[in-house]
Amino acid sequence: ALAKLRSSVRACRFITNQSQEPCSVVQGNLRGAGFHVGDGEIFSALRAARHFVKQRKLRPLCLLSSAAMEEFRDVPQEEPNAVVVGTAPEQMHYERLTEAMRVLQASEDSHLIAVNKGRYFQRDDGLALQAGPFVAALEFATGKTATVVGKPDWEFFHSAVEDASGATGASNDLPLGDFVMIGDDVIDDVQGRIKTSVTKPLNNIE
Repeated sequence: ALAKLRSSVRACRFITNQSQEPCSVVQGNLRGAGFHVGDGEIFSALRAARHFVKQRKLRPLCLLSSAAMEEFRDVPQEEPNAVVVGTAPEQMHYERLTEAMRVLQASEDSHLIAVNKGRYFQRDDGLALQAGPFVAALEFATGKTATVVGKPDWEFFHSAVEDASGATGASNDLPLGDFVMIGDDVIDDVQGRIKTSVTKPLNNIE
């Protein structure tokens, strides 16, 4: 199915809300499962957060896992004026969250950026808190509203489209209507597609 899809499209992106691992790890996992995924074809919520930060020349305090920090290795982080929150259990302790709160309170122009706002995820030992509850805590403490850059936020899909358009060598971005969303989640995939005017979603390819 994937080979058939590639033969009829100009560009393809595998998009994910993954916030604990960099795109290189996601790509390796897919290749290990037998999918031929080219370099640069993964577009994650982490990469969308990086795009958001670099576009606005922000200096983030990153509440991210050590693996996820690979996506931000070339982003200046001294004297932070923004906070990026992903799923990072080792970061979500009192002192670190207090540090994040202080960064956000230091300026009216500071940004709170949520890689996603999921409530929980499944671990081997049961459900565990995802980024959403900690984002909500920082919103409550600072009075700021987080910018969510992962699915189903429209900016995530726009960023993925821009990334795919650039890979085609087109002088201008390809029209949103030229893209098709293939997904299995009504909330994250379908609602996000509607917000961005991407063409109807497909649930399977024969």
